[in-house]
Amino acid sequence: MSSVEVHQHIVSLLQKPNPVILDIGCNAGFYSMEMKRRGAARVLGIDTDLRYLQQARFAAEVEDVDVEFRRMAVWNVA
Repeated sequence: MSSVEVHQHIVSLLQKPNPVILDIGCNAGFYSMEMKRRGAARVLGIDTDLRYLQQARFAAEVEDVDVEFRRMAVWNVA
């Protein structure tokens, strides 16, 4: 899938009513925050790296974006 196709797919997801986004491997939270800004009802970003999560939480606080970040491995998502 090209980057253009990925972008189009994300835009289509955000047009559904009350979209909920799970950002697996969110790193510093850029895409998590962008999905919230673009209309996601709820965004949960997960990562195993505590440094990335601290950075993501800091960025979300500074940007005043309501995104939840949790330390979790992908294989623990149920």
